[in-house]
Amino acid sequence: MKEAHDHHRVSQEGQALGQQMAKLFDLAERNLTDMAGPDDRCKTCAFRAGTVPNGCAQTQLDISKCVAEDIPFYCHQHVGHLCHGWVTTRTGIGGALDKLGMAEQTKDIALSPPDSQRHIFDAAEEKRERRAAKRRALAERQTAR
Repeated sequence: MKEAHDHHRVSQEGQALGQQMAKLFDLAERNLTDMAGPDDRCKTCAFRAGTVPNGCAQTQLDISKCVAEDIPFYCHQHVGHLCHGWVTTRTGIGGALDKLGMAEQTKDIALSPPDSQRHIFDAAEEKRERRAAKRRALAERQTAR
């Protein structure tokens, strides 16, 4: 597994959010001590400190919204299965988040596209950046005249 700090999607903001989400998981797991079985999080779980998804800001925004609004979040590694970190966190502290009105705070956060569609999103972003660069260059040429 690639170290989280070497991955292009990992950012300082993502790592800070990820540390907090991992702490929420730990708190939820302690709240569920009687019901909880073994820690079934996958090795790349977004709720496991130090993984790439745990350090990716967009993934952390997605899981924050999903935990707060009770939107199912699926495993990065086991396609089609709910994320064990999400299930545990939502079950262990979801009621407290509901009482705090967390869903209201996350309602304006848009979920990112699935990785299977990420190339479309990235290509569109690159196209916007190229157009903006062309506009800046044209404006600079017109200013220089």
